[in-house]
Amino acid sequence: MFLLMRVLFFIRMNPTGFFSRKLFRYDRTDDAVVLAHTCTFGDKNWSLGEVDRPMTCNLNVYRHFARFFLDGSVCPQLAEYVSKLLVPPTAMIKSWAKLQRRIEKLLNALVEYEVTSRARLLEVWKTRSEYLLDEYLEWLPHCLHDSVQLSWPPVAETKKTNTSK
Repeated sequence: MFLLMRVLFFIRMNPTGFFSRKLFRYDRTDDAVVLAHTCTFGDKNWSLGEVDRPMTCNLNVYRHFARFFLDGSVCPQLAEYVSKLLVPPTAMIKSWAKLQRRIEKLLNALVEYEVTSRARLLEVWKTRSEYLLDEYLEWLPHCLHDSVQLSWPPVAETKKTNTSK
């Protein structure tokens, strides 16, 4: 009886759902990169639907965070530049990503300061307002560099504190 109850209350990941469809997204409320898992319940594998779980901290978290930073999910002020990027943000997670200097440069900058959330990014911007500027400019054509530099960092709260000094 006890074993049956343990089996019934055991929730496990459905491996076919996990590997067949990985849905990564940036969750603004949790301030984390999350992965949608398909979950089942019990020995009959009753479907519980998709559950968002934060990614474990490894290099892929930094890659996905960089992708969401570039596409404007983390900083909505950058969304206006998405269509003008030289390489799409999804390039961050491609197998050939390490062949491009701009991708490695952005990834290394995030890893150096352990930035995997918006809160941590804002924390770094308080001490280093130019953080990620050079890395982001590598993704844009030269004609946009001046406008981006004038509005950096791309967060209204941080911008106000920097201009009041």
